[in-house]
Amino acid sequence: MYFANNEHEKNYKNLMDRYKLKRGQDVQYEASIYMAAYPEIFDCFNQEKLSIYTGPLAQLLFDEDEVHHRAGLTGSTRQMCELGMSCFNGYDVSLNDVFSRVISERLLEVIFQTLRIRAIK
Repeated sequence: MYFANNEHEKNYKNLMDRYKLKRGQDVQYEASIYMAAYPEIFDCFNQEKLSIYTGPLAQLLFDEDEVHHRAGLTGSTRQMCELGMSCFNGYDVSLNDVFSRVISERLLEVIFQTLRIRAIK
């Protein structure tokens, strides 16, 4: 499995443990968790307020209480979050928007790995 760096892998394992998931158990949640674990996204979470009752990306993108640091997202990481939400629950996302804003090889690899996780049956 591809990870952008050691921190990404550590964050992924942390979130998988927090959500009590094993690899391949729930690919929709896992794809969302993998994307949320990317360090520039993960750092936007208030770890003390992260709930296990909804996916992490939903909390970051849509939580009206603003307990997470949504302003820390860049144009690229925001698009990555939206794509991760699409893999989780079918949230509408424009691939044209994603691929026009996410142009770094490393970020593209994270996107492709997210899609690979989601595609596992």
